[in-house]
Amino acid sequence: MSSVIDLDAAATQSGFADLVGCTKQAINKRVEKGLLSRGGTYREWLKVYIDDLRSEAAGRGGDAQKTLTEQRIEESTEKTLALRLANLKEMGILAPAEEFVAAASVFAREVNGAISELGSVVKAKFRSQFEDLEFEDDLIDEPVRSASRRVAKNAEKLGEDFLAGGGGY
Repeated sequence: MSSVIDLDAAATQSGFADLVGCTKQAINKRVEKGLLSRGGTYREWLKVYIDDLRSEAAGRGGDAQKTLTEQRIEESTEKTLALRLANLKEMGILAPAEEFVAAASVFAREVNGAISELGSVVKAKFRSQFEDLEFEDDLIDEPVRSASRRVAKNAEKLGEDFLAGGGGY
C-alpha cells in the first residue's frame, strides 16, 4: 500500500489493517460484529475504530468488561461489609447470634429465679403480716409458675427467631 491514503475512499479490510497496524482477521471480526460497516470509507472506519479503542481503554468495552466491573463492585461491597462488621464487633456493638441467644437464655433463667423468689417472699410476708389469714400456696404459686412459663416460652421463641432470621453475623 502506498504511504498516502485517501481517507474518503471505500475501505478494504486488508488496507485498513495495514493502516492501523493489525491483522486482517482482527478487522474482519469488527466487520462481522457490525462495528465497521461494509462499504464504509477509511475515514468512517478510522473514527469508529478509534472510538472503540478509547472505550475499551476507558474500561467501557463490551460485555466482558461489564461483567468484570460488576464483579469488582460486588467484591468491593463484600469487603466493605466485612470491614464494617469487624469494626462493629470490635466496638462491642455486634455479637454472634449464638452469643446473643446464650445471653438471652441466662437472662430468662435469672428472671425466672427472681419470679420464683418473689412468690416465696410474698407468701412469707402474708403469713407474717396476717397470722390469722389462711390461703393455699397455689394462690400465689400458680400465677408465679404461669409468669415463669411465659418468660421461658418467649425467651425460647426469641432465640429461635433470632437464629432463623440470621440476626447475628
